[in-house]
Amino acid sequence: MNGNLLLDSSVIIPHLHKKKGTPIPDNDIWIAASARRYGLSLGHRDQHFELVPKLKTLFW
Repeated sequence: MNGNLLLDSSVIIPHLHKKKGTPIPDNDIWIAASARRYGLSLGHRDQHFELVPKLKTLFW
């Protein structure tokens, strides 16, 4: 596993959202970090993904 993915999923994403008062469930942190790491767009129905910096999202 890439170190950047681990850093994103275990520190950066949860820290940003906990600080903002918008925590993200653990499984969704892994999903968001993986999509960011590989430059993928994430199709979702959860508004909290829209708050993740540098994450390409497709809300439906």
